[in-house]
Amino acid sequence: PLRGMKYETVILPRFFQDEYTVTTHQPKLTSVRRRYKAYVAWAEAYRRDTVLDWESSLAEAWNLLLELHVAVTSLLEAMRESMDGEISLLYWFRMEAAFLLFCGPIPDNEELSRWKYDTFSGLNMAPWFSSSHVSSNRDVSTGNSSADHALHIYMDLLGKIETSDPANARMNSFAENSRFLSDRYVIHFRIGEILHSQGKVEHALVRFDRCEAIMNSTSTGTDAGSIAHSWVNRLSIHVKLAHIYWSLGPEYYPLALERIGTAKILYHEHEDEPEVHNAFGGAGGLRDMMENNVLWYHTEQLAVLIKEKKPGQQPLIREQMEIVNRAMDALSDSLKKPEHMANLLDTVAWYYYQRFRSGSAFGGEVADLEKAKYYASRMWGQRASTSAVYLMEALE
Repeated sequence: PLRGMKYETVILPRFFQDEYTVTTHQPKLTSVRRRYKAYVAWAEAYRRDTVLDWESSLAEAWNLLLELHVAVTSLLEAMRESMDGEISLLYWFRMEAAFLLFCGPIPDNEELSRWKYDTFSGLNMAPWFSSSHVSSNRDVSTGNSSADHALHIYMDLLGKIETSDPANARMNSFAENSRFLSDRYVIHFRIGEILHSQGKVEHALVRFDRCEAIMNSTSTGTDAGSIAHSWVNRLSIHVKLAHIYWSLGPEYYPLALERIGTAKILYHEHEDEPEVHNAFGGAGGLRDMMENNVLWYHTEQLAVLIKEKKPGQQPLIREQMEIVNRAMDALSDSLKKPEHMANLLDTVAWYYYQRFRSGSAFGGEVADLEKAKYYASRMWGQRASTSAVYLMEALE
C-alpha cells in the first residue's frame, strides 16, 4: 500500500480522540490511548523500502494492533459495553487489519498465532482467512495471498456500504446517523491498489474513478470543514494515482499530469499547516517531493514528444520544454541542500538527458549530457539502484 491513511474525526472511534474522557475507568482509557498512538506511529511511518528487517517490523505492527484490541476490549467490559455496539471500532480494526494484510503475510510468530484467531473471530473476520472463501469473489484472484484476504475485508465493508442489508441493522443504522460509510473513499482506493497490483487494471481504474468522485464530492461545501486530515489523504492518493497512470504507458501520461497537478494545488493550499510536518516529514520534504514529481512527469511527456518526432510537433516540444525548464527552476533550491533523495537525482539526470536529446533547436547542448552523467553518478552514494545502473549505461 501507498502509506497509512489518516481517519477523519467523524469516523475515528471515540476512545482514540483526545477530547474523549471517562471518570471511573481513566487508567484503562490511558492504556488504550498509549497503544493506539504506538500503532499509529508505526502506520504513519510505514515505508517498506526503508526497513531492513521487514518481517520483524510487520510482526511488531500486528502485536501493537492486537494489544490495542485487548486494551479496548478490557475498557469496554469495564464500561459494561461491547464491541458490537461500537461500529466505528469494528470498522477501524477491520480497516487496519486489511492494511497490514496488504503490507504482507502475517509473520509466523508464536505470539501472533495465539491471538490471531480469537481476535479475528471477535471482529467477524475469521471467515476471510479460509481459502475457499477467498476464491469465491469475482474481484479477487483464486490465490490465497494476504492481499486477497485484505481485498475480501474491503469488499465485505463495501458490500455494507452499497447495499441495504436487514441482517446488519446496526451497521446500517450507524451509517444513517454518521454518514461515514457512504464517503469511505479510502476503501475504493485500497481495492484499486490491490487490483492494480494483481494486473486487473480495468477493475482498478473503476475503483480509482469512484474514489476520486467521492473525494471531489466531499472536498467542498459544508462537509469539507468537518473532515480533518482529508487533504493529507487526498494529496497522497493523487500522488499515487499519478504514478499508477504513468505506469500504464504514454497514453495515460495526461491523466498522470492532471493528478500531480491536483496534488500540487493541495500542497500549496496547505503547505503552512502544522499537520504537514507530521504527515510528510516537514514542509521541506513535501515541497521536494511535489516539485520532483512535477518535473518527472512533465519530463516523461517531453521524452514521448522527442521520441515520436511527428511532423508539426515542434511547437508542442517547445512548449513542453518551457514547462520542464520552469519545473527544474522550481526544484533548483532543493539541489542546493547537502543531501538529496535518490529519486530527485534520478529526475534531474533524466531532465538533462532529455534536454540533450531535444537538440540545439530546443536549447539542448552537449553540456546537458555531462550534467545528466553528473547527477546519475551521485545516485550511487544514495543507493546501488537498478535505475542508476540503466541510466549510467544509457548515458555512456
